[in-house]
Amino acid sequence: SMNSWKHGIKLSDAMDIFNCTESYIYRWVREGKLVAVPETKPVKITTDSIITRLRRMFPCLIDNCFNDYYIRSRELRA
Repeated sequence: SMNSWKHGIKLSDAMDIFNCTESYIYRWVREGKLVAVPETKPVKITTDSIITRLRRMFPCLIDNCFNDYYIRSRELRA
């Protein structure tokens, strides 16, 4: 949809998904590996960029639709 860029995951949920610290999430945003939803406070990370990042980190998950469903179930609309 036109507004898919507005769909985001809370920072705390992104940390859970990647099992990492807040500083890693921010670093990946700076490096362009994740995309922050514009004008969200607290910051949200776009769902699509999280799915893309997971697939790059774990290629074996590509065919596992559960992962997309799990992530989208935590998605919030900005």
